[in-house]
This record gives sequence, structure tokens and C-alpha cells, in this order.
Amino acid sequence: MFEEGLFRGIIMQAFLAKMGKTRGGLIWAVAINGLIFGFVHILLGWFLSGVDLSTLGLLQAILKTLSAGMAGFFFGAVYLKTRNIWGISLVHGLSDLLLMVGSLLFTGSNAISYVSSDPKQAMSTILINFLFILLYIPLVISGWKQLKAISLPELGFYKKEWS
Repeated sequence: MFEEGLFRGIIMQAFLAKMGKTRGGLIWAVAINGLIFGFVHILLGWFLSGVDLSTLGLLQAILKTLSAGMAGFFFGAVYLKTRNIWGISLVHGLSDLLLMVGSLLFTGSNAISYVSSDPKQAMSTILINFLFILLYIPLVISGWKQLKAISLPELGFYKKEWS
């Protein structure tokens, strides 16, 4: 719930206040929010364990950013269509649960490490995020279609304060 409130409820709304007057601006606002959402997911891991600039470390970071960014794009589009943060929070939680189950199946641990220097954990992370990217492609297409159907302007909650 915290992540959805922060990313869809505050950050995306700020982008919409500035960019939501046009269809392209609306899509860019949701896409940028999604990429920030994806990047933030690897920041904590880097903060706690240091930046891993090895090939495996960078590949994990890129795939996690892309995977979470695609999910963030979809979550943003669905949120704008439904105006229901609870439903998006539930889907987000189920997605996180699947990540933990995948990690448990591949490594024997349900601890999620988005960027790991352990080769076994790194390969698990790469595989899981690659699979999620493949699963998210239809969701991103669906989100794109939803954004094309939303009436404009879509200026978010902060239109008066940040216009």
C-alpha cells in the first residue's frame, strides 16, 4: 500500500499535473513514473550491499528496473482507469508474492535480493525478472490501450498547486 500511495498517489499525480494535458504527455507521465518505480527497487539493494558493477550485477539491475518499470506502467494505467488504489495494491502484493515464491523455488530462500553478488542468487534474479518481463508485455500493451481511452486533460490531484 505504501508503494502504491507514493508512486501512483503522489509522484504520478505530480507528473500528470505538468504533463497530462495531451495524450503523449499522459503516456509519458505514466511511463516516467513507472521507470522511477523500477529504479527505486534496485536503489535499496545497492544502498545496503553496495553497487555491483559486474556483468551479473548490471544485468540484474537493468532487468529489475525494466521489470518493475513495466509493472509500474501497468499499475499507473489501471489506477487512472479505475481510480482504485486498493485493487492495484492487491495486484502489486500478489506480484511480490510470486517473486518470493520464485526465489524460494530457485534458491531455497524466500528472501528477495534484486542485485546479488552470489552467482546462484544472481542467476535466479535474472531468470525471474526475464520471465516477469515476458509476462508484463501484454499488460503494458493493455495499459497503453487504457491510457488511449482516458479523457483529457488528466491533470492529477495537484493541478492547482503545480500547474
